[in-house]
Amino acid sequence: MSSVNMKRGDSFGFSNEIFEDDGVTKITGIASNLKCQIRDRYDVLIDELEITESTEAPGQYLFRAGPTSEWAVGPLYSDIQYTVDGLVVSTLENIVINVERDVTR
Repeated sequence: MSSVNMKRGDSFGFSNEIFEDDGVTKITGIASNLKCQIRDRYDVLIDELEITESTEAPGQYLFRAGPTSEWAVGPLYSDIQYTVDGLVVSTLENIVINVERDVTR
């Protein structure tokens, strides 16, 4: 399980490349088939990330959250889900987002 630290109220986002089974060929044009949600330990939905494909690097997808000022301090959880031809596949590894209290507001 990978983890990332952030401060509540800061912008949150990340990028990820998606590959074919060969691990080399990038998959392009699938932003609408990707889904990424952030949930708390009680499985309450905190945010659904906006997903776009990079115009400079096809096959690299940008995941962006909305405002984080209302996110609770503590651990939140996420993964990436891909749906194609009715087949749903999620990343094997969850992402833990450790939200810390913001000092400067």
